[in-house]
Amino acid sequence: MALALAPMLSGQGALVLRVVDSRFDPLYGAHIRVYSDTNSAAVLLGGGSTDFKGNWQVPIEISNRPWCYAQVRYLGMQTRWVSLKAGSVPAQVVLYPSAFSAPEYVVSALSGPTRIRESVYQARAIGRDRIEGQGGQTLRDVLSNDLNIRIGQDAVLGSGISMQGLGGENVQIMIDGVPVVGRLDGNIDLSQLPLNNVEKIEIIEGPMSVQFGSSAIGGVINLISKKEQIHPITGGFTLYGESVGQYNADLRLGIQRDRHRIGIAGGRYFFDGFSPTDSVSRWQVWKPREQYFGNVTYGYSFGRLHLSSNSQLFYETLQFKGAPEAPFFVAALDQYFYTRRMDQTVQLTGYAGKSWHINVTAAFNHYQRQRQSFRKDLVSLEQLPVDSNIDVFNRAMSRGVFHWSPLADTNRLKWQMGYDVSWDYGEGPRISQGSQDFAEVSGFSSLEYRPGKNWAFTPGIRYGYHSAFAMLPIPSFHAMWKNDRGLRIRASYAQGFRAPSLKELYFEFVDVNHNILGNPELLPEQSHQVQWGIQWQRSWVALSESKPRKWTELPESAEGVCPSKKTQVRFGLNGFYNRVNNQIRQVLQSNSTEGMVYRSENISSVNTLGGRVEAGLQWNRFVLDIGFSLTGIQQALDYNFQIEQAFVWAQEYRAQFMVVLHEWQGRVQVFAKYSGEQPFLYSEIDPISGQAIVRQGQIKGFPSVDVSYSQRFLKNKCMVTILGKNLFNVTNVLQSGGTGGTAHSQGSGSLPTLWGRTLGVSLSYQFSAGNER
Repeated sequence: MALALAPMLSGQGALVLRVVDSRFDPLYGAHIRVYSDTNSAAVLLGGGSTDFKGNWQVPIEISNRPWCYAQVRYLGMQTRWVSLKAGSVPAQVVLYPSAFSAPEYVVSALSGPTRIRESVYQARAIGRDRIEGQGGQTLRDVLSNDLNIRIGQDAVLGSGISMQGLGGENVQIMIDGVPVVGRLDGNIDLSQLPLNNVEKIEIIEGPMSVQFGSSAIGGVINLISKKEQIHPITGGFTLYGESVGQYNADLRLGIQRDRHRIGIAGGRYFFDGFSPTDSVSRWQVWKPREQYFGNVTYGYSFGRLHLSSNSQLFYETLQFKGAPEAPFFVAALDQYFYTRRMDQTVQLTGYAGKSWHINVTAAFNHYQRQRQSFRKDLVSLEQLPVDSNIDVFNRAMSRGVFHWSPLADTNRLKWQMGYDVSWDYGEGPRISQGSQDFAEVSGFSSLEYRPGKNWAFTPGIRYGYHSAFAMLPIPSFHAMWKNDRGLRIRASYAQGFRAPSLKELYFEFVDVNHNILGNPELLPEQSHQVQWGIQWQRSWVALSESKPRKWTELPESAEGVCPSKKTQVRFGLNGFYNRVNNQIRQVLQSNSTEGMVYRSENISSVNTLGGRVEAGLQWNRFVLDIGFSLTGIQQALDYNFQIEQAFVWAQEYRAQFMVVLHEWQGRVQVFAKYSGEQPFLYSEIDPISGQAIVRQGQIKGFPSVDVSYSQRFLKNKCMVTILGKNLFNVTNVLQSGGTGGTAHSQGSGSLPTLWGRTLGVSLSYQFSAGNER
């Protein structure tokens, strides 16, 4: 797009650079960095961010230079390079939405936004385009397509996750940097995390214990909420329906005036349940559930700081209707599970002075789960209460991260320090002695040093106090080497510490399907992780529309630019090794007519080893990504004698294809993944010795293929997406050994994995009012 060069003058005669979107509305907070040139040897001259009217005042020392070049970036937009000439700047810089599904910046690795390719951590991000293309309603829907991530399903406890062969208790799941509470069997139920107000999902694989503490041994998944608002008034709604019996609706409204912003969002998700067969109409493998959720946000900006408050409420009802009981089949046992989450978060983020970036968070999280059981008369439809219980878990926490970097051309040194304070409290009839609590206070620090343009080193350490367990210092070390030909090589080592949760220590879960005991004698898990990765990426752009087109290679410093005619090649190779000592698992203690009794135990160790290979190609409007991963798991099968078995390997294959139809404002996407056989642990009573032993079984592999077509109307305000999900009609997956791998599993020889082939339709509409803030 041609930009007319004409000086824009402020009231004092200074040059002003204005940044707007495709509707010529101002973009607040666009990042601008000015260089002496666009090659890898360019010198950084300065930078800043735009104000509420999209303006950035050009410093005098820059405006007087004969020539220089400004790089303009905004989250979710294409990066642009513009030239600045003495006494003259472009009339305005127009940014367009990015054609890529992966956002360029990640905020979880450091205290401020960092380019993913420049981060020393192994980070990736899932943007809004992919969430909508997959019909992602909850976090479970989206992560099921990623490599090295496995999603498990339990009828009562919901969807769990494993990453790099480590279970969900080793993966920290956060919303805007605040850990989600309410783990069941060590997992956060991913189907209880709606994505209606999520801008992107950031995933950092491997050891992050120094930065995020306990439960971050295997990695971090951070849901980033929508915060940017261009117009004074914005809003919209989304309707989603799926042939399996899923009906969802949500809406949102944002109002911004001067430095104040108020946002309201909420919705209702309903799932009617599913069974592969209809032999028993009232009993379903996938239980019906109804969810209501909402949040209210308030933000205030002053100077370069932003203060925000976010109040969230979530309520779910899950129906567990039992099959008619023999011999007369006129009665059944029904159970209802009610989940409530109430979260209040206050955050202060931004720049204090010229060198400090701060991010201070205070939050209170309330989680409540109630179970009510009834004896249902299927003739008279009367219900007789059988029992009821309620468990409450609260967490109060505060986290502060302070990031210092000097204003120097080389930007060689960055220092991060911070603190974590948390208090966990649980109460209920199934908590030992009625209530239990513990507290943790930790401090952490890391230093990023870049001795030259090629190397970056980040040593870090965390140390603190835990009221129930002794903590040792937790060190980490990350390194990266790069060149100006698109190559990145990363390596890291870190230790980890995970204290047993309140449930693992004190929880007693006994009903018709479960008999699980906590263990106050548990030891903390301690881990060692090694990770490495190689990434290579190159881009070429067409300088003109004439044919044959003249192509030129983009310099490394301009990789973010995304013109309409572009070719990009990507390749990645990653590896990891994890060793977790004193791993905590549910182990069968006895088996009698009263049922199977499980207890939390330390089973010595688990080792995971593996990696993945990924390649990608973008050619104009076509984008193709393919990948393969291999994960080996070596587990101690005897928690008394620490007997380790050979590695058992699990394979995964993944492909994603996208075609962007610019002329019709449409997008076609295909998501395919094959999950190979996976090992799992189960325990049983040895018939000879009568002792509990731990064994290893296998879960069979299965394919998953989804397709979607998205079409925009009414100047991008309305979008319709048609989805075909699970085209191979996978439902249950066979397993060998055990009853599902955990104390919570049901079924006999098969596991509920997907709910069959379905057709989905999504309709979203967004509106805005006003052009100036």
